[in-house]
Formats: sequence, C-alpha cells, structure tokens
Amino acid sequence: MATTVPEGNCGRPELARRTYTIALSPVGVTISSTPEETVLAAILGSGASIVFGCRGGGCGTCKMRLISGEVAHGRCSAAVLSEEGKQSGWFLSCQAHALTDLTIELTAANKYRMLTWWRQMSPGKAREP
Repeated sequence: MATTVPEGNCGRPELARRTYTIALSPVGVTISSTPEETVLAAILGSGASIVFGCRGGGCGTCKMRLISGEVAHGRCSAAVLSEEGKQSGWFLSCQAHALTDLTIELTAANKYRMLTWWRQMSPGKAREP
C-alpha cells in the first residue's frame, strides 16, 4: 500500500538516498529522481511530455496516484487535494518529492508521452523494462 507523509524524510535517515526510481504504470517506463526534484521535474527531465499547470500546488492539473512508495506532499491547496485524497494515494506531482522508490499510476488526464527526439539524444535517462 502507498504511504504518504507531510514533509521531508520524517526523521528517517534511511529515506535520504541519492536517487530513487519512479516506475510509471501502465506505460512501463522507469525514470530516476533525486530527493531535491519534484516528481513532475523528474518526469519532464526524462524527456516525457505530461500535462501540468501552475507548478504551485493550486490547480490540480498534475494530480497522480501513488501505487507504492512514499512521497512528501509539499504545498498544495486543500481545495485541489484533500487529506482523504492524500490518504487514497493521490498527490500533486509539481509539489511531491520521492522519499522512496515509487510506482505511479498515470491516468488518461496526465497525457503522458515520451518524446522520441529526446530519447535519441539522452540515452539511459528513461528506461523501459
């Protein structure tokens, strides 16, 4: 089951690794993320195109569902993401940071697309299983 935490690494030094993997389901792509970057930044940095809006946690356009792992939610409007939504695994990718390796369920609303030209220029950033 997915776990969400409010901020930071919750005093758990074992969560402060250098990089984490983020598996994107159902597309079958795995990317890397550092603790300093948001999930959205990691996805965009892998050469993918994905829908997002304000990057400030206020619009909810970048909402995704966590299948497994832990995220720090960062700042987000309660009108966009309720506590109940967080407990159900939802998070805003523009604000959330990985605290562990993650598996994320992308929805049709996320409109994920790998940019072919980026893959050819940046081998190894995004990996398919």
